[in-house]
Amino acid sequence: MNKKILVLAGIVVVVLVLVILLSQNMKTAPTAKNTNQGAPISQNQAGQPTSDVATDVTTAETPVDSPATVSSDPVVAATLSSMPGSDAAPKQEIVEAEKIPAAAIKLSVSDTGFTPKDFTIKAGQEVSLAITGVGSSTHVFIFPMASLMGLQTMVSGGETKVITFTAPNAGNYTFRDDIPTFRDNTGTMIVK
Repeated sequence: MNKKILVLAGIVVVVLVLVILLSQNMKTAPTAKNTNQGAPISQNQAGQPTSDVATDVTTAETPVDSPATVSSDPVVAATLSSMPGSDAAPKQEIVEAEKIPAAAIKLSVSDTGFTPKDFTIKAGQEVSLAITGVGSSTHVFIFPMASLMGLQTMVSGGETKVITFTAPNAGNYTFRDDIPTFRDNTGTMIVK
């Protein structure tokens, strides 16, 4: 009986040591993913990952993984890359159609796509984006890049959600419906 307890205690100690080592290793590992198919990734003087191949923020297949590429303001970058629904993420609220802010950019999503497909904002501008679900399906509005994950929201048919955020740096940012059946429905946020 004592041997079984000693063996079990030894296993627990080994598992704890492995967990500690893995967590320390994850803290020091670079966070950027190499999406450039073989392009070398190195670090600049600030310790940020860099690549010898330029990335294009206009496609979902080439995500912007570094918040610094989205905004030079660390607060804006942290907010936009925060988990949706967290305290740090951009504010989201369900509103009735008559209570949508007058200055909001209105976007509807249905089984056939987004209307309008594109919208333009200014870098650094405070933006209210009103997304309305049309029809009976549920849709998930998402920018398929980690640096803009805080803008993700789900809307049901007839529901409108308003997301308020500060626009990232200039560029074209592709958004899509993240429901598997509707993933081909895309649009572009153009930031000037």
